[in-house]
Amino acid sequence: VENKKRMRRIISLNHFFLWFLLQEFIICLHLPPHSSMMREIKEDNEFPEQYFEQKLDHFHPNDTRTFQQRYYVNDLYFTNPNGPVFLYLSGEAPLYGPPRKNSHIDILAQRHKALLIALEHRYYGQSIPFDKLTTHHLKYLNTRQVLLDAATFVTYYQEKLSEFKSNLSPQQLRLMLVTDPQKSNRWITFGGSYAGALAAWMRVKFPDLITGAITSSAVVNVETEFYNFDSGIAHTVGSYCATLMRKVSDDIDMFLANNEEDNAFIKNKLSASTLDDGDFRYMIADAIAMAVQYGYKEKICEPLLHVAGKGRMALIDALAKYMQEFFYPTLEQNGANEYSSSFLQNEDADEDNCGRQWWYQKCSELGFFQVAPPKFSVRSPFINIEYHKNLCKKVFGLDTIWPDQGAVNAYYGGPNLKTTRIFFANGGEDPWRLAGVTQSTSPANLPAEVANCLGCGHCVDMKEPKQNDPPELLEVRDDIDRFLVAWLET
Repeated sequence: VENKKRMRRIISLNHFFLWFLLQEFIICLHLPPHSSMMREIKEDNEFPEQYFEQKLDHFHPNDTRTFQQRYYVNDLYFTNPNGPVFLYLSGEAPLYGPPRKNSHIDILAQRHKALLIALEHRYYGQSIPFDKLTTHHLKYLNTRQVLLDAATFVTYYQEKLSEFKSNLSPQQLRLMLVTDPQKSNRWITFGGSYAGALAAWMRVKFPDLITGAITSSAVVNVETEFYNFDSGIAHTVGSYCATLMRKVSDDIDMFLANNEEDNAFIKNKLSASTLDDGDFRYMIADAIAMAVQYGYKEKICEPLLHVAGKGRMALIDALAKYMQEFFYPTLEQNGANEYSSSFLQNEDADEDNCGRQWWYQKCSELGFFQVAPPKFSVRSPFINIEYHKNLCKKVFGLDTIWPDQGAVNAYYGGPNLKTTRIFFANGGEDPWRLAGVTQSTSPANLPAEVANCLGCGHCVDMKEPKQNDPPELLEVRDDIDRFLVAWLET
């Protein structure tokens, strides 16, 4: 115990306190920043914020500008200074603390006596370089800069760990079971969805720094027109519920097109009177999809199925009830305004708002535009590629802003990454699995597994394990640990 206390003092990792977060969710890419779960995370975190001086532009050495990048450290399980370091990469949302107590990542850190570090993504939370998020200022927000942020941080922190070990006496080294003080620690990256892709890409681009990557719902296959998203939703909910989703979307389109009175009526009915027609349609599609994405398809399907055959207004009433009782209070507490393209034009930097930054990443590099497919669509056909092009131009004031899907996939590898030691975990009911790796041509080097079980949605394997978790999910988690053991022992 005294040696561990001494290790903390020498390495100057400041103060670390155990914290307890909410019972059901862990921060994951598409967990909305204004959801009730994210608010609880922000309120409950007890670990202190720490900051690292990060370069703004890694590609121009003469540019000396820097910003403060937030991170958190949990060293409660780190007893051997040669032990592994688990680096949790945050995605497109504020980072309010490290992975919570008893989440799967936390359990793995306990099991392997790892140092657990969480790094906030540039331009989100407290890691925003500018007071104004103008389109010009946003040009430093791209995945290549993000990965170099992480690589620079890993190098910095490894130097701290190595310096600490060099200051230990032979007796201290023996007591801490350090057989080779010159040995670097093994770093494993973790992340979910977009951040899962970042975790995988870190292993691709920096194999000398990163020993392996554990990813959940990692969207490594960039698609500008992500038709498969709606196809995935329809497959998960089944043909009858999907038919009702299409019908209520069509009915809403009819109200919007009828006349001004009907247009205003339907928007008021769904508590979104300030949105224009396009943004309103997008919000409805997102509200329907989110319940399915996170493993709660019954929240939207049961009310629709209950009123099936009772007429147009019965379906719309059921949708309105779902939105009032589940979507707004649980997933989007800031209300419909978050979906307004006019709101996304606001350039003021705010820790709790991240829509403008994420849409810039989508419009300039990543795409993932959830457009209505020719078949199996559950959203309005007006949510097409033209809607997204117009939104990008309106929000960022550039006619030329548009992602290059081919260039991104060529740079990172798309679904065929040229590397080893990446674990791809997916939930069988998650539509985002269709932008990831669900089957591997090299299971020993790039294992990919899907938990095909009821309620197994986005980043399901990262949640806190429960006694009643389905066996398919337990098997995925067991295999993650099995590969992790092998990677750390190699």
